[in-house]
Amino acid sequence: MSTESNDLIGMMRERVQTYVARESWDEAESSASTTLETIQSRYEADPSLVGDYARALEIRADLLRDKGDIMDAQDQYYQIVDLLRDTADYPRVCGRVGANLALILEDQQETSEAVNYYIWALENLNLADPAMPLEKAGVLNNLAYIYEENQQLTEAESHFMEALAINKEVLGTNHESTADVWNNLGGLYYRSGQYAQSLEMHKSALEIRLAVLGENHADTSQSYGNIALAYAALDQIDDAKTSFDSALKILERSKSADLHNYAVVSSNFVHILREL
Repeated sequence: MSTESNDLIGMMRERVQTYVARESWDEAESSASTTLETIQSRYEADPSLVGDYARALEIRADLLRDKGDIMDAQDQYYQIVDLLRDTADYPRVCGRVGANLALILEDQQETSEAVNYYIWALENLNLADPAMPLEKAGVLNNLAYIYEENQQLTEAESHFMEALAINKEVLGTNHESTADVWNNLGGLYYRSGQYAQSLEMHKSALEIRLAVLGENHADTSQSYGNIALAYAALDQIDDAKTSFDSALKILERSKSADLHNYAVVSSNFVHILREL
């Protein structure tokens, strides 16, 4: 990257972020497009500046995604892939772009294609220097969800465990994101019929959420509800009732709760009571 282009891309990113923070979307896109045109002209005159052009495209693609222009963002991400797929020189850009493109494809129910781009993102993130551990953990977590949905439970467990190890190392044991992965592992074990392990994972998530988020947060309620399901599956009905009751009481007084969460927990509780 030339020093001049580096300065220009830095200014582009800063301006776009400033406008986005103000929700001045038209100004943000105008600024991004104007700078992109300048960098594109330089790239066309000197193809060795492909990395500069890809970074500028990425800033605009991220802006379009945040603005809600998903299909335009997707086209921009594909353009970056076409530019960089056959080179190993820009793993950080490819890692980010692959992950973002996979998320879009996953939302469109194009699961197989999403998996391909998650894997491509991981391949690049493994080569990134400096390393991008949290980005890698996010991709591992998302990929694990897809494997779980496809009943590829061994692959899902492996990816969740790797994401958990990264979060614990980088963020620490008592962090909200670490709790989220414990929660995801608990859901995986519950789905696979390993109820004792599910209970252990959800208790680990609850411990962190109580410490970090407090007793009145919707995520804390989620952990109580998941613990209740695991207890019920283990025929520990009194413990299940107590945990369901804790979950519902939090949702009743939590500002971060919504009616959908309350309905889900209530429905699960009713289902257990009917079985009894």
